[in-house]
Amino acid sequence: MKRKLRRQLERGKRKIQRQLEPFIGGAEPRSEGEPEFSGPRPTYEMADRIEAIPYGGIGVLHDLVRQVGLPEQLDAQLGPLK
Repeated sequence: MKRKLRRQLERGKRKIQRQLEPFIGGAEPRSEGEPEFSGPRPTYEMADRIEAIPYGGIGVLHDLVRQVGLPEQLDAQLGPLK
């Protein structure tokens, strides 16, 4: 592997690691009894340089989960998880 490419990959790994450090080992829920993943519908943009999940990624899956009513079904059948 070329040295320049290796440095770019290592820099990217370090950046991701710094972003994840506050969450390593778990985190408290944002608000009790509310879904952890909530928010408006995802928007998609195109760019010349892309470093993201292909095909819409987690936003599309989150939208699908909402459309089929999975959170409500889980709450009804499992109850709150503690």
